[in-house]
Amino acid sequence: ADGDMVEKTIFSVFAICAQIQMLASTFFHWFGCMGKTTFSLVAKMDYTGIAVMIVGSYYPLLYYFFFCEPFWMVFYMSLIAILGVATLLVSWLPWFQQPQYAPLRALTFISLGSTCLFMIPHFLSLDPTPYGCLLRMLFMGVTYVTGAGVYATNVPERWFPGEFDNYMASHNIWHLFVLGGAVMVYVCCYFVREWRLNHPCEMDSIQEVVVLNCDSF
Repeated sequence: ADGDMVEKTIFSVFAICAQIQMLASTFFHWFGCMGKTTFSLVAKMDYTGIAVMIVGSYYPLLYYFFFCEPFWMVFYMSLIAILGVATLLVSWLPWFQQPQYAPLRALTFISLGSTCLFMIPHFLSLDPTPYGCLLRMLFMGVTYVTGAGVYATNVPERWFPGEFDNYMASHNIWHLFVLGGAVMVYVCCYFVREWRLNHPCEMDSIQEVVVLNCDSF
């Protein structure tokens, strides 16, 4: 029962973070044109939603990857939360919203999302190494980074000014990549969970953590 509750909580955190991001983006696009003050407020909401989504995406993955190593699970979860708050505070600075800093905004959120690169040596040390899960995480990262790159470089409208004012501008394309990335996160979580269920903890470690219940979800 405890395992059920912990798993549901972890996945609920991810789902809530995703909804916060989508809702914040909706407010930005609905009300951003109402005035300078309103734009500044909803832009901060939008950036906050992005940071929240990135942090929330990590939690299910870290939970299953380091299920048998509670210390590292808590350490990495705390690290990504601290970095998320730092990113959020930077994104609230007034100059951060200016158009010329769009590449910096993209780089800031890419940096937060790329925190997992520092965890790769630890991932590879897991026994057995979850190569399939890591490959799917790579696809997820490529999806997000590609979308951010399109947003930062203003492609394709920079090449064809005026042709993409209403449809398929870089911002529209970026949102498609964001949705695709969110789906990839869920897929990654599913496969990481299956990997953990098929590779339970050693008996000397299993007493230190909550036992996964194969019947949950």
